Amino acid sequence: MALFVLFLVASATARSMEHLSAENQIAGEYVAPDSNHQFKTDISDIETETAEDDETGLSHWFGNNKIAFSTYLSRRYNHLGKGQHVKFDKVLLNDGDGYEASTGVFRAKVSGVYMFTYAIAQRNKNEIRVNLMYDGKIINGAVAEGRHTYHDAQGTNTAIIHVCKDKAVWIEAVTCGPLEGNSADRRFTTFSGFLLYARR
Repeated sequence: MALFVLFLVASATARSMEHLSAENQIAGEYVAPDSNHQFKTDISDIETETAEDDETGLSHWFGNNKIAFSTYLSRRYNHLGKGQHVKFDKVLLNDGDGYEASTGVFRAKVSGVYMFTYAIAQRNKNEIRVNLMYDGKIINGAVAEGRHTYHDAQGTNTAIIHVCKDKAVWIEAVTCGPLEGNSADRRFTTFSGFLLYARR
C-alpha cells in the first residue's frame, strides 16, 4: 500500500513539472524540470530606436536628437538685480544650438525629459539666491551665503523635468548682490543641461 501511494505522489509531481515546462515554452522560455531553476527573461526580441552616428560610430537614442549644453560665467556680476536672468556668457558645449548666450536662456528644440544642473558662487560676506525657471515657473533654487569677510560659498541644485518644444529654461536672480564668475580659470558659476529622452 505504501509503495502504491509513493508511486501516485511521484507521478503527480512529474505531471506538474511537465505542465510547468509546457507553459513556459508557450511563453517563449525553456525551463528545465528541476527545482533549482531560476527564471530568466529573454529581451532579445525588444526593439529599440537607435541610430549610429556616422562621425563617431557611437549609437544614440532617438535618431538625431542630440541636445546638450554647458556654460559658465566669465566675469563677476557686482550688482545682479532681482528678477534678472543670469547670462552665462561662455559656452563649452551647445549641441542642438538650444542655449542663447546673449539672453542666458535655453530653448528646447525637442519636447522631452531634460536634466539641468547649475552652481552659483559668492565671495566675502554676501548672499546670493537664484531660481531655476521653466516657462515662467519656479522649479527649484540655490543659495550661497558667506558668514564673514573672507568666506566664500557656493550653492548648487539639479532638476529633471519635462520640457515642451520651444519653451524656455533659465536661471533667475532672487536677491540683489554680487555673483562670482571666473577667477583664475576656476569656473564657479555654471549652468548645464541635456536631453535624457524625447517625449511629447
